[in-house]
Amino acid sequence: MGQSGKLTQLKTAAKNLLTTLKAAAKQPGDVKVSIIPFDTMVNVGTVYKDEFWIDYTVKNIQKDQWTGCVMDRDQSKDVTDTTPVAGSASTLFPAKQCGSLVSMMPLTDVLDETGFTNLNSKIDSMQASGNTNVTIGLAWGWHSLTPNLPLSQAAEPSPDRDKVVVLLTDGTNTQNRWSSSDSQIDPRTALACTNAKNDNIKPIRCG
Repeated sequence: MGQSGKLTQLKTAAKNLLTTLKAAAKQPGDVKVSIIPFDTMVNVGTVYKDEFWIDYTVKNIQKDQWTGCVMDRDQSKDVTDTTPVAGSASTLFPAKQCGSLVSMMPLTDVLDETGFTNLNSKIDSMQASGNTNVTIGLAWGWHSLTPNLPLSQAAEPSPDRDKVVVLLTDGTNTQNRWSSSDSQIDPRTALACTNAKNDNIKPIRCG
């Protein structure tokens, strides 16, 4: 993503989409957007450090020294929106130390002027670094659209409410928690995509 101006193009596309969505919204609450930057991890932010669903044991991280990132959950929870359960290790999110990855931004109303400014600023702050794990980006985009933990800002499903993931990537899976082979990682992404579609998240194109 750091080559050939890809990140610049991504930022332009994302900000144009925000502007389009804001113009389409008629009243507060009509359109909300979350931003989930990812590389091989997602930076959820240390604001969640005391949540039970952060597992510090996998990488033996001290909670007060954690910098905010999580990696893939255990398989097969890595490709689902399964609600984390205290005491159920496979449903928890393993903590990992961050590099320069920008923290995520949960659902924000585009008609809130401060929120709209913050969404644009979040896009501006993104940097390209390290390898790519498309699966975890997709999974956390999905998490941000459902009302259950780990993120609970979303409204319940409704016939007149669309929940959409727009996944911007250079298309190359290079590393997840277990492998640096795209032949191992791509099937995880495809399965996450299928599962999200089956949960009425759209439009997600698999394959």
